[in-house]
Amino acid sequence: MITTLYSKLAFLGANSANNDSLLQIKIMNCITIMIMAFMLMQLPLIMLFWGASGFIHFVINLLFLVIFAAIPLCNYRGHFITARSILMSGYVIYIGTSSLIWSINLHLHYFFIIAIFVSPFLYRNWERQQIYTNLFLYLLCFLVFQWFWLSSLHSTSSSMLFLQMSNSFLQVGAAIISSLLVFINSSQTIKRHKKQHKSTEQLLRQTLPAKLVNQLINKKQLSVFALPIHQHVASVLFADMQNYTMLCRSQTNMELVDLLNSFYQKMDDICSVFALEKIKTNGDQYMATCGVLESTPQSSLQCCQAAQAMISLGKQFSSSNKVDIQLRIGIATGKLASGFVGKHTTQFDVWGEAVNLAARMESSSKRNRVQVCADTYASCSREIEFESRGEINVKGIGTLNTYWIASP
Repeated sequence: MITTLYSKLAFLGANSANNDSLLQIKIMNCITIMIMAFMLMQLPLIMLFWGASGFIHFVINLLFLVIFAAIPLCNYRGHFITARSILMSGYVIYIGTSSLIWSINLHLHYFFIIAIFVSPFLYRNWERQQIYTNLFLYLLCFLVFQWFWLSSLHSTSSSMLFLQMSNSFLQVGAAIISSLLVFINSSQTIKRHKKQHKSTEQLLRQTLPAKLVNQLINKKQLSVFALPIHQHVASVLFADMQNYTMLCRSQTNMELVDLLNSFYQKMDDICSVFALEKIKTNGDQYMATCGVLESTPQSSLQCCQAAQAMISLGKQFSSSNKVDIQLRIGIATGKLASGFVGKHTTQFDVWGEAVNLAARMESSSKRNRVQVCADTYASCSREIEFESRGEINVKGIGTLNTYWIASP
């Protein structure tokens, strides 16, 4: 229960709305909790020495407990700078007054060394100039109080006072150097982590549909199996490159890879224009869908328009690269499910009768033609001009009415 309460208080205000200063808020809340815990533990000792300024110190502790309690609340409200100001100024005033109230030196001013070590971590990247001002403030406070208590000892000679002050200065210097070294190292680690995270995100966006990547990032996990299975009425497009065998024979392996990469990049651009999601390529076959991850009323129309652009691309690419690339395309519409299966080397895929039907539409199509099923035709016959092909025997399915997209 105590651990849960501490966790909630430490992360109070540390949410996506304050992503800009997320780490600083966590550190600030943790420091505040530690200070308040220290002040509460002081109360029994104050009660023991009630006659020796204990009453005044008791009142000061209660007052600053209320002041420091406002810091997590300010962070929760999104007032990060106000919370930091309360923490820093409150800490200086509390340590200063506590140190002076008692008639003996309890070395409370040594807590300024802790502040020196922690303070750089309270600032964001673009506030680094303020770090040195803050370090100088805590350094000055510590040295002033140290000099005050050392000089108050009548038995201390000037040479001894100089030696002790020099030693105190070295202590603070060691704290500053250690703090800055840890701060720089942690900043570099965070920067490296962000760079790796960005690279991972970029790789995911090149591998998975954008919507799935956003879901993974929002859920802060990298398990694709945690993503939900989507099922919508969607359209599937298969495009097959003709003369692929002859193309393989006429090109070296590297030339073939470069040619396919150049061609498929242009195919990807077409998919982006018409909001299709490329699923995969398999040698000379290209597969894309529309409306799988979210319901899209015009998925059939978008696939048909993309198919027309792909046919034109094949002709232009053949002419400019002096190769013979002719596409054979098939489109089908129906209910589809999407997700991930398997244990190793998993990839995003789609399943359903429409996938099998689209593959059959492609295999029974002709060069530089786009064949669609009856459902696709019914969905966009008003926007796209079609030609009836009549009934054909589709392997594994039976006799179906299919349609050609009219040639331009």
